[in-house]
Amino acid sequence: MLQQAVFSSYARKEEGTGKVFADCAGKKEFRKGLLITAVPCFFLLGLKGLLLLLVVALATEGGRRFFEKRLGGVTGDTQGFAGEVGEALFLLCGAVLL
Repeated sequence: MLQQAVFSSYARKEEGTGKVFADCAGKKEFRKGLLITAVPCFFLLGLKGLLLLLVVALATEGGRRFFEKRLGGVTGDTQGFAGEVGEALFLLCGAVLL
């Protein structure tokens, strides 16, 4: 969700649930979020945890590009979608990998 908010523009002209998140999130917040996520992944799962994180990041980037092309940016709904897909993908790939 943070990845979409930082690297995409907000798609709607009017206010929406994701506007504040998209407007206030920057590269500094992205680096902090990545660190907060990557450290536990590494300590709990080792390099496999970082691989899982990379898979989720690549899938999120694909979704971000799709929404940029189709909608002209992201919304709160697309950010929520990214969160749900990211969680499911992490768990599914984790079950296969581990």
